[in-house]
Amino acid sequence: NLPRYEAAAFVLARHTPEVPLLHFANLRGEYLGVEATADGTRVSMRNGAGGGRLVYAAAEPGDRSRPLQADATNFEPRTTVWYAGAMEAKDRVFSPVRVDATWRQLLVSLSQPVYDADGGAAGVIAVDLHLQRLHGALRTQRISARGGAFIIDEKGLLVASSAGDALFEPGPDGQLVRRGPADSANAAIRAGFAGLQAMRAAQSADSVQLDTRLQRLPLAGDALLLVQRPFGEALGLRWVLVVAAPESDFTAGIRQSWLHAAVGGGAAIAIGTLIAFLMAAAFGRGMRRVSAAAEQLGRGEVPAAVRT
Repeated sequence: NLPRYEAAAFVLARHTPEVPLLHFANLRGEYLGVEATADGTRVSMRNGAGGGRLVYAAAEPGDRSRPLQADATNFEPRTTVWYAGAMEAKDRVFSPVRVDATWRQLLVSLSQPVYDADGGAAGVIAVDLHLQRLHGALRTQRISARGGAFIIDEKGLLVASSAGDALFEPGPDGQLVRRGPADSANAAIRAGFAGLQAMRAAQSADSVQLDTRLQRLPLAGDALLLVQRPFGEALGLRWVLVVAAPESDFTAGIRQSWLHAAVGGGAAIAIGTLIAFLMAAAFGRGMRRVSAAAEQLGRGEVPAAVRT
């Protein structure tokens, strides 16, 4: 019964900027989407008979008085990355990072199956999570005079960069394609990523453990200090946070342990964005708590619904 989710979706979409779009789809191919836009909330619906989505500008849940342009082509929610991923995992799962061409920023989808009374999967709930806030937060961190920090996903592509690097660019076919740390404007980030690749190449094929020790890597006329840490591992993400800086940036009064502290600080600044991830999980566990959680988030507090 997809319409029963609409009221809770309105609250989360309106009060959480990082969660602009929520999806609901069932085994019959029925779909409900709630999206917060600059012009207000938009609701998209598709019945199980097939075809495109009907779209409405909605002032409140259930409002269908202002139809907008409907999809011109068929929309099949069961083939989307968020639906297929949750059904395959049979658990909460993040999609790969991708570019949202409409909002012009990176996003991931967090989705999880919904089960019926008999324990069978009845459909999928998903939220799109924008990552611009994480990128912006990392930009505010001063690592050292020439140092930098960056976050990469499991493909080795940029999720965020302290250098303010563009995270995507137009490809040969006009489609937006993601960029990697090797394209960074910051020399320490470029060197750090090259060192990271060399370290990974030297690992055995079956090793997945990150080497989180402080590394001292060769650098022309200097040495590069580098530390990497798993990022979002407890949430199911396979991202890595890397901090790199030339050794000469550090005076005798600043020991190498400072770099470890920088990594901790880099992780801490992402808490605001990760709250949105955790709220999405709380949404699946109990939608009645969403309204209170969104209100707390607006005050800059950690929602009680996501405390562990």
